[in-house]
Amino acid sequence: MKETKETPDYYRIASEFYLSAILPQDYLEMDDDDFNTFLEENAWQPFEGWSGDDMNQIIEGLSYRMENIERETRKNTLDEVRAALNIQ
Repeated sequence: MKETKETPDYYRIASEFYLSAILPQDYLEMDDDDFNTFLEENAWQPFEGWSGDDMNQIIEGLSYRMENIERETRKNTLDEVRAALNIQ
């Protein structure tokens, strides 16, 4: 998913926890081999030697968690506002 003002690029944000380099702007257009090579070559030291597929899985896992946390937070906030305004 491309980042917009309303929807952050959770994958890009999550990748910063596992990579020593920032993802290229066109990472979504990269072919699988080039993308996996990038992930492998830029793995943060504790993840050196991991395959690109394994790196992708842990980055995706964190990005999904981040998105779900934000979605749940927004829902809870909306529920609180509805309750405060007595809106059903």
